[in-house]
Amino acid sequence: MSDADPELFAVFRDEVSDAIEEISSRLALIEGADDDEADALLEAILRSVHNVKGAARFAGSEPIELLAHAIEDRLSSARGGGVPVDEALLVLLRRSLRRIGDVLEGSAEPAELLHLAAELSGGALSGPAADELAGEPVDAGPALAGGRDLATVRVDAKRIERLMSMTGELFAVRARFGDRHQRLTAFCDALRDTRRAGEAEARASVESVVREMESLLDRDRHELQRLGFFAEEFGESVKRIRMQPLGGAVPGLARAIGNLAEDLGKQVRFTADVGDIEIDRQILDALRDPLLHLLRNAIDHGLEPGPERAAAGKDPTGAIRLSARSAGSMVEIDIADDGRGIDVEAVARRAVRDGVAEAEHVAAMDAERLMDLVFSPGVSTATEVSRVSGRGVGLDVVRSRVTQLGGRVHVSSSRDGTTFHLVVPATAVSTTGLVVRCGEVAYALPIAHVVRTIRVPSSEVRTADGGAAIERSDGEPLRLRWLASLMSLPRKEDPPHLTVVIVSHLGAQLGLVVGSLVGEMQFVSKRLPWNIERAPAVAGAVVSGDGSVALVVDVPQLFVASHRRRAAEEAAVRPAAEGRRIRVLVVDDSLTSRTLERNILTAAGYEVEVAVDGEAAWRLLQASSFDLVVSDVQMPKLDGIGLTRRIRSQPATERLPVILVTSLDRPEDLAAGAEAGADEYIVKGQFDQRKLLEAVARHT
Repeated sequence: MSDADPELFAVFRDEVSDAIEEISSRLALIEGADDDEADALLEAILRSVHNVKGAARFAGSEPIELLAHAIEDRLSSARGGGVPVDEALLVLLRRSLRRIGDVLEGSAEPAELLHLAAELSGGALSGPAADELAGEPVDAGPALAGGRDLATVRVDAKRIERLMSMTGELFAVRARFGDRHQRLTAFCDALRDTRRAGEAEARASVESVVREMESLLDRDRHELQRLGFFAEEFGESVKRIRMQPLGGAVPGLARAIGNLAEDLGKQVRFTADVGDIEIDRQILDALRDPLLHLLRNAIDHGLEPGPERAAAGKDPTGAIRLSARSAGSMVEIDIADDGRGIDVEAVARRAVRDGVAEAEHVAAMDAERLMDLVFSPGVSTATEVSRVSGRGVGLDVVRSRVTQLGGRVHVSSSRDGTTFHLVVPATAVSTTGLVVRCGEVAYALPIAHVVRTIRVPSSEVRTADGGAAIERSDGEPLRLRWLASLMSLPRKEDPPHLTVVIVSHLGAQLGLVVGSLVGEMQFVSKRLPWNIERAPAVAGAVVSGDGSVALVVDVPQLFVASHRRRAAEEAAVRPAAEGRRIRVLVVDDSLTSRTLERNILTAAGYEVEVAVDGEAAWRLLQASSFDLVVSDVQMPKLDGIGLTRRIRSQPATERLPVILVTSLDRPEDLAAGAEAGADEYIVKGQFDQRKLLEAVARHT
């Protein structure tokens, strides 16, 4: 199209070129692969081809979309030992991939892609493609400009990630500098006290030291201010490099919706209200496929045909609305349609039929959990697979992609339509948070959600709706929830005065009772090791100035957890445990994993030692006694299996309980752990705080 956005085409060309390289490399591996390996490669190739098809539809390039669709058709029939991927097909596929690249570079005509699509499809092309083959030109998609005279520069993602890492290190250095400055200040104060108390000669000597110390402190203060300014400017510069208007994606989405509606013979009115919101380019690129899939669903499955809508008293033209708003460090995106809504009962039947859930479990689910089944792999209410529906690339992929970005997705539906609500980070760089402590565990609350902090006498806590609350100045109760409980950690005995952080989300407020306030800090949130990504309401981790790990709290998820948790659980005070503390040895070569496991267990009242590998753990076991060992499996020097065998081989430790926590979940791996003598085996993909605490409690 002659009026195509050149920046959009540049992004489209780069993405498709990368995908072609990935597909080509996997095709090269298929010839020598066994059946299982070939199926796995085909699945990966199909996913990439599907992404190319979606990108082409987004950019308005029908020839590339049609060829990708034809490739998808041929390879879909080869899954599970179907039509073989023979040499002739591989040659045709490679030629097709090369021609896509040629068209993107402007050295081939788009019509060549249509001929290849017809060849892959056995000559069965219709509609605009058939017109093209008959000599009628069809819109080739983005204009193939001779150069990229753009006000943008494509930067290697690894370089950006390096800048992000440097930003995090700058904040950590600044935090350490601040800690050093505080300690020097305390030292100087102590010297002043000595000066006042000592003899005249001693006072003169101390006076000289104090003057020197004050000079050092002045220089430190100046350098700390400069470092802080530089870190903030550096972080903001990295943010600006990565940010782009969300509105820039709207024209492509509108074109895709128009094409889809035309394909299906439906009338659709699309509106968008995204304001001037900017979002990290990497996040926006990753969101494109989920957004397109949700729009496909809205048109294909949500909106009724015009006659059916008219018969129901609706406007024959269906409505789809995309809206977005800023929510602190997050962006909330809604895709809403006024269609027939989701048939929850049909979703439940499909889930049972396909083995996603047991019938008795489905029968006990409330409406919210039933609706959540639409995000389960393989669950769909589509009655047929079409070019639009995406061949099983379902809502589970949407949720997975959004979750990988550190966001979440929720759906609500009625007979008046369906709304998908996505919440994603606006940026992947840095944020400001209030750091608090609950026992030994530190948490960072994003400052955008923090209203204020207060201290409340325990005597002022009342009961409202079966849970704890305090009365606000306007006379309305403020619900209280103990952060430790919401994070699945035990509460300790409450002090005479409670420290409460009031947080907000979508207009609602909640009082979080914490142990203590540490202070504000700016940080770069790091993704958790994948074995603990399912920890409740935890969005990431950050390393503070003193080297300790703090968990970044997903405040909106806290509100969800607060509603789900019975209010009565927060009404009673839980006394602190008494008697000898149980000693646990945590063994893991990952600093973050062992720190978080130690914090979880320490907060639960256990005495915890840590070791970096099996050899270090064995030395500790020889020098001291423990009640339990929690160990990773894959470690250098001595792995978890070897450590377990060594523990079982010695009379002094043969009865010591051992829990293995690992990513190895194949039956043979589980059998190896049992054969070595492990008492329990927790698969990391199923790991959360509650599961760990329950396992430890079973064996101590």
